[in-house]
Amino acid sequence: MTTTELEQKIAEIQRMSWSELRQLWRETYQEEPRSGNVQWMRKRLCWQVQAQVLGGLSDAAKRRIEELTPVA
Repeated sequence: MTTTELEQKIAEIQRMSWSELRQLWRETYQEEPRSGNVQWMRKRLCWQVQAQVLGGLSDAAKRRIEELTPVA
């Protein structure tokens, strides 16, 4: 996917209705969304598209998250 295609996909997500977002969420995460908040769903879906195209968190960021996450 090119940068232009990524931008188009993000713009498409921004225009989606709640039901369209919910369907895309199911396809992306193979589960029901935990929230009905449209803005939250859009942000999460856009981040996921970007992560797939540009890469997700760096290994250093993942290690730092683990360091900061309390163990139950």
